[in-house]
Amino acid sequence: MKLKVQAKLSLLLIILMLISLGGFLYLRHAQQRKAANLYEEIKKEKIVFFDKIMVLKGSSLENFSMDYTFWDDMVFFLKTGDKKWAEENIDTGLSTFNANAAWVYTSGNSLVYSVNNIEADNLGRLPAETASFENLFREKRFIHFYCNVPQGLMEIRGATIHPTSDVERKTDPRGYFFVGRLWTDEYLSGISKLTNSNVVLSDTQEGNVPENRDIANGLIHFSRPLDGLEGKPEKYLNISIESAIIKEINGASSRQLLSAIVLELLIFFILTPYLLAVVSRPLSHISKSLKSGDVSFIDNLQKNNTEFGTIAQLIIKFYKQNAELAEAHDRLELKVRERTAELSETNKMLEHEIIEHKKAESEKEQLWSRLMQSEKLAALGQMGSIIAHEIRNPLTVIYGFAQCLLQEIDKDNPKYEAVRSIVEESNRSIIFLRQILSFSRKGNSGREMVNINDVISNTLTLIKAKTKVSFVTLMTELSAGLPIVPANATQIQQIIINLCNNAIDAMPKGGVLCVRSAAVEKDGAEFVQIQVQDNGTGIPDEIRAKIFEPFFTTKEDGHGTGLGLALVTEIVQKHKGFVDIESGHGKGTLFKILLPVKEPEFALK
Repeated sequence: MKLKVQAKLSLLLIILMLISLGGFLYLRHAQQRKAANLYEEIKKEKIVFFDKIMVLKGSSLENFSMDYTFWDDMVFFLKTGDKKWAEENIDTGLSTFNANAAWVYTSGNSLVYSVNNIEADNLGRLPAETASFENLFREKRFIHFYCNVPQGLMEIRGATIHPTSDVERKTDPRGYFFVGRLWTDEYLSGISKLTNSNVVLSDTQEGNVPENRDIANGLIHFSRPLDGLEGKPEKYLNISIESAIIKEINGASSRQLLSAIVLELLIFFILTPYLLAVVSRPLSHISKSLKSGDVSFIDNLQKNNTEFGTIAQLIIKFYKQNAELAEAHDRLELKVRERTAELSETNKMLEHEIIEHKKAESEKEQLWSRLMQSEKLAALGQMGSIIAHEIRNPLTVIYGFAQCLLQEIDKDNPKYEAVRSIVEESNRSIIFLRQILSFSRKGNSGREMVNINDVISNTLTLIKAKTKVSFVTLMTELSAGLPIVPANATQIQQIIINLCNNAIDAMPKGGVLCVRSAAVEKDGAEFVQIQVQDNGTGIPDEIRAKIFEPFFTTKEDGHGTGLGLALVTEIVQKHKGFVDIESGHGKGTLFKILLPVKEPEFALK
């Protein structure tokens, strides 16, 4: 029995994986691990060796600072400042100990002597001189640090000065001795030769960064910080050392890699012809058939007793079923389009009916609301008219007699205040009854063409006294050239007075009252607009809908009738105008009165 294509491919792929991946990856991984471990071991050895060399290189400078600082002659020099002694001993020490500069300071931080053999004027004083050497040497008698100078990096060692007998330096320092060595290119080259490495001074640390491991080239990198007086690095010493062992291991690994590649190429060239015959041609015929939809490419293939033959049979069967489905889909799509058109038409009709229904309901609610308000106002007007006529005459008599009686009684009389109260209260009641009568009157009698600016100006003269007493600033912004409007000037004046009085009452601590006029358009019609604005307490949202109702008031008892805004609404409606309000609690109130320049046609009919 012949193996099927899938079994053949699986077997070949398994063999290829075992030969190429198994052997190569294992060897490669082992070599890399060995190289990495060896790299770290050699790196540690190189670092220890380098550090020992650096200690050896710096020992001469260290000996210079130590040998000269427990010496009676140096202590004596601090007192005398003998320059000749310094030249014979300190200057000669520079060449002996391979140093470039030296400084001697007293215990009080005063410079006694300085010298350098590189003719540098800037090295007259210690480059890193501090305000107090005492604090610097408080915990230790020797210091070692690096400092950047214009000539390059300088290594500096310092020690406290003591008598010869004080070998352990337990007594207080008599002074301080510093010696310095400039790290020139020649000095760095000497370190490189001693350590068989490449040594570079840099502002950045490179060698101790893990990413800088260069195992592939057999290079070992590490860094040494060169700390300044404050413990922060002044420079970094970056060292690179080549390891022949690691380089050889990497070379062997590369040769193994090359061998593995050659082996894979041989396997590839052996398998390629076989795969072309067994897999590529059948797949090519299947691909052409699927792209073109032509089953003639796989007619012969479907006869093969392989997986590709089964696939060819399934493809032919699929095309047959697909043609049947396409025909059924076309029929279904036609029915769906027809049904969708019917549903779309029905939906449009329903939407139109819903819109018309909502519109009719809205108009019905508005008509019903206006009818209720009209009946309410009519009832209140009739009742108010009857009450006003019945009560006004007796009140007028009481008011008249009380005024006469008030004129005849002295102010010192105990009854004077009682009579005065009768006069004030009866007068207030008469004014209230007049408002009721004004509210109950209907019709637009006395209508004439008036200039709104003139009405506003005349009206504001009546309330100026009240604004001054209430500490309210009165402002006007009247637009010039306003068109005249058909209106009852007295009723318009009543509107302005009522709105201004309400505005003044809303500013108990004083404020600004502004009255404006302007020509505006609304729904294609011309109007003259009157604005009355204050910066008072404002109207809360929860009561805004009630403020135009008769007898609704937020003022204290005896300070408001609740008819002011109801009367304003009644007058504006009689003039076929509109009332608008903008307010918020604590934000002031703005009333807008719109009066038509021409009365609407339905009003004339």
